[in-house]
Amino acid sequence: RKNREYRPEANFSQRPFLTLIVLLGKSGNGKSSLANTIFGEAIFQVKKINDTTSFASQAKTKSVNGKSLTLIDTPGLFDSGRMSQKEAKSAWETCIIECAPGPHVFLILLKVERYTEQEKAVVTKILEKFTDEALKYAAVVFTHGDQLPEGMKIEEYVDQSDNLRELVEKCGGRCHVFDNRYWKNNQEDNYRSNKFQVAELLNTIDKMLMENRGGFYTNAELNEAERKIQEEANVTSICKTRTLIINQKCTENPHPHTIVLLGKTGCGKSSLANTIFGEEVFKISHFPISELSLSRGETRPVNGRNLTLIDSPGLFDTRVSEVKLKKEILSCITECAPGPHAFLIVLKVEKFTKQEKDVIREICRHFSEEALKFAAIVFTHGDQLPERRRIEDFAQHNEELKDLVKNCGGRCHVVDNKYWNRNTEDQYRNNKLQVAEILSTVDKISEEVLKKSKIVLLGKTGIGKSHLANTILGEEVFTSCHSPNAGTRRCQSETRTVNGRRLTLIDTPGFFDTDRSEEELKPEIMRCLTECAPGPHVFLILLRVDRFTKHEQQVITKICDHFSEDALKYAVIVFTHGEQLQEGMKIEEFVNENKNLSNLVKKCGGRCHVFDNKHWNGEGQDDYRNNQVQLEAFLQTVDKMMVEKNGSYYTNAVLQHVEERIQKEEKQIREVAEYLPPQEIRKRAKTFVSNEFLIQLVGTATGALLGAFFGVAALLEVVMKVVNTAQVMKHVKNLKTMAPAAVGNEVAVVAGGVAAGVAVLAAAALGGIQGGAIGSEACNEVKTPMEAIEKSYEAVMKKRHTFRMLSQN
Repeated sequence: RKNREYRPEANFSQRPFLTLIVLLGKSGNGKSSLANTIFGEAIFQVKKINDTTSFASQAKTKSVNGKSLTLIDTPGLFDSGRMSQKEAKSAWETCIIECAPGPHVFLILLKVERYTEQEKAVVTKILEKFTDEALKYAAVVFTHGDQLPEGMKIEEYVDQSDNLRELVEKCGGRCHVFDNRYWKNNQEDNYRSNKFQVAELLNTIDKMLMENRGGFYTNAELNEAERKIQEEANVTSICKTRTLIINQKCTENPHPHTIVLLGKTGCGKSSLANTIFGEEVFKISHFPISELSLSRGETRPVNGRNLTLIDSPGLFDTRVSEVKLKKEILSCITECAPGPHAFLIVLKVEKFTKQEKDVIREICRHFSEEALKFAAIVFTHGDQLPERRRIEDFAQHNEELKDLVKNCGGRCHVVDNKYWNRNTEDQYRNNKLQVAEILSTVDKISEEVLKKSKIVLLGKTGIGKSHLANTILGEEVFTSCHSPNAGTRRCQSETRTVNGRRLTLIDTPGFFDTDRSEEELKPEIMRCLTECAPGPHVFLILLRVDRFTKHEQQVITKICDHFSEDALKYAVIVFTHGEQLQEGMKIEEFVNENKNLSNLVKKCGGRCHVFDNKHWNGEGQDDYRNNQVQLEAFLQTVDKMMVEKNGSYYTNAVLQHVEERIQKEEKQIREVAEYLPPQEIRKRAKTFVSNEFLIQLVGTATGALLGAFFGVAALLEVVMKVVNTAQVMKHVKNLKTMAPAAVGNEVAVVAGGVAAGVAVLAAAALGGIQGGAIGSEACNEVKTPMEAIEKSYEAVMKKRHTFRMLSQN
């Protein structure tokens, strides 16, 4: 099994998670060349058409235009007569293994030439293996674009053949063209440029992912392959080992910082670890080839910190096969669990050669490019650094090395494990100083890691969200109300350290109550979005230990309406009022008694816990009916989710847009008040953005309401339900004297039949849209929601003649 990070369940908007793309077509169509063109470098070996040395599929991963792509190059799987039956079976098995559990995109490659019976036969064989369903995930890519007649686009070429046009139509009209040989540096013709075509292809892939909701194509064979792969990897055993190690380390060394040392064999990882610890803890090998001992972690106190350093010998030795590295990788993952605070990428002070680049590529492949956000570069053999030159200057002299350091947040340090241990003459060329600087950098990285544990509590009023938040944090931080009609009225966020984990809990009002209007809750929904942005790591969906009624199902449906069902992949079901659980019964048994409830928990990955905020706090409780026991189990569930999702969070277009606005506002605040701490700047920016969006929402809704009045009075009653505030109602009453003409049209609808009805509905729609636009535009400069309503009303009133004309027409 390839050791690439792969998240098939991830929503497309959550990239840099990998998008898996399979290239299909007959030999000689240019699959390997196209893969290299997309990647922008020669990663796949391009073979001659008669080369039969290997028929195994290959998978490579790289970031392209900010998107992490895994391209799978398949041999001529669908050629007839090139392979023996045994070779064909082996080639198909490797293809299925690489693709499991399923690709997001198929690229069907054809040449720009006659679409003959041979090409049709290849496409037929592809569909026999993957079925017509695969075409929903497919695009047709033509190679040898230089054969395209001058001035002709690929869509015109496709239209010349009925069979070809039918194939492209089945693929949703998606087709592109490349020329891997002649279009590399074509600056004269924008269309006949591979760079342009790659950008167009990536846009097509984005649209496909959106249309398919980030899902992937799969079938029984792919699912079975994935099952065997997971079984082979023994994931369950790894998770148990992780939990054991976490518990052991927490007992022996409260909350150590975990640091993973990465680099090629012989770069000085073990020596650096010893230099940081100040003692000989790790064995140093003096052989140029790694002995491939398992990754090893050791913990020691250093400068008032508990540090766990994980040495990964030979993990990225490019001379070692993937099969031999498998045991190493699993060992490193186990040592890192539930996840490292920082990576130290170790390089020598020497030329940044292809070998070093390959090591960095492998690091990104195994840990994803996200890892660089939590990494620092540490150079060894510092004695090779020219006199009086600092390591930052050294890194600037190579463009690729400079980019690497930039991607690691500009963090780089230098040590010399041999010569700088007792250097008192030069403060810079002194390991003691450099270790202190490295530890300071790790502290800053750790703070960034800890910031990302964001948990949102969701549920109806009175379910016990605030109580549970206090139980998790171990103190009375959130205000708890005991009235069933009260509860949390405003979105509240608090951050604390819990059992060595930095958690931010966001307590929400009951805005998923089915008996509360959308307009009443609009301000709190907006505040919740700004608190969550760019997205939470975990949703806690709270339910009572009670009958799972139709009302509870409506609450879940409403949650999914706001956050989509993808949110359930980041969710945990937490039951409150655990005292209602029957004696001796565990929460999983309770869940299994109700089919709907069981289905909900399955959608949440089987994750469920139970608390009783009132009765399970005291001593003397049993090992299950105890909030502390449940809290530890819950935190381990969160740890496991963070490991499985590589620390990623749930997000969507709205949350991303809100985050962009917050960051923009933070920048503006920083320019005028740079003395403010980051937390205060963030807080002010969120408040401003929340208010800004709220003004726009109120303005648009109010404008749409008034516009609909002027368009067709018959919609008054319907639209009133959309915006139901006393201030808007005051202005609506003032408009009643202007309604007669519109009322006349309402009567005309009844008398005039279908044609008149359509005309009135069109007027209503146009009136609503125009009013919404006017209202929104009028609110551009206002400061409060109330002022938005006033401005929106005044703007629409000034242009009311427009709406009168609509009703008369």
